[in-house]
Amino acid sequence: MMTAASAPGLDAENRQLRAEVEQLREDLMREVALNRKLVAEFKTEMYDALERVNHVMTTDCIKRIKVLEAKRLEDSPAIMSHIEFLVKWLRDHEDTRDGITYEEAADLLHVVPSRMSQLKDTITTDKRLKVGKLPGKNRLMCISLA
Repeated sequence: MMTAASAPGLDAENRQLRAEVEQLREDLMREVALNRKLVAEFKTEMYDALERVNHVMTTDCIKRIKVLEAKRLEDSPAIMSHIEFLVKWLRDHEDTRDGITYEEAADLLHVVPSRMSQLKDTITTDKRLKVGKLPGKNRLMCISLA
């Protein structure tokens, strides 16, 4: 049985244990809050990293597609025959013409203007041709011999 003398010692020990439990609860709540904050920061960092990876992969894919598309267009016999025809026509009419517009070139080649715009990169990279503004017409581009 419990004596009156042992009861105050137990009360003190009980109070001490309750204080320790309360301290442990507070520590646990601080740890939980800190872990939640770290998880939120980690999520943000992961989303940012994924966004950067996605951007880099997309950019690389677009660059690769452009390289492959340019190579495909350069290797096309139809494109090369169009360029050869333009060079020959410009040489034949060199004395009367300074050059021709893209619209006139489309008419000469019997292609639609959208097809002509696909040829622009090849025309600008061809060493025999040059592209510049038509004299007196700031908005019109002119294809002429280099």
